[in-house]
Amino acid sequence: MVPGTIYWEPNPVDLRIVSEGRASTIEFRREPSYTLFMTTKQKVIKAVKSLPANASYEDAMEKLMFLAKVEKGLQQADAGRTISHDRVKEKMKRWLK
Repeated sequence: MVPGTIYWEPNPVDLRIVSEGRASTIEFRREPSYTLFMTTKQKVIKAVKSLPANASYEDAMEKLMFLAKVEKGLQQADAGRTISHDRVKEKMKRWLK
């Protein structure tokens, strides 16, 4: 770490849906920390290095898409483009009908 530099470590979570027949579960796995000042290329390299040796192209794309969506959501939140918890609950009720 560089003295005087602020590091941000959100510890993103990787969600993986595991299906077995009709039952599905979600696995949670902590990812390596990402700092505020990492370039996109550095984040991609770090994400790819964290994949298991037997990872497929689909696994890599899924991880990169997840990280991109998390970053986009954080940018939207920083810009004040958020919705209330009650509004989310209303939307979920409609989606789950």
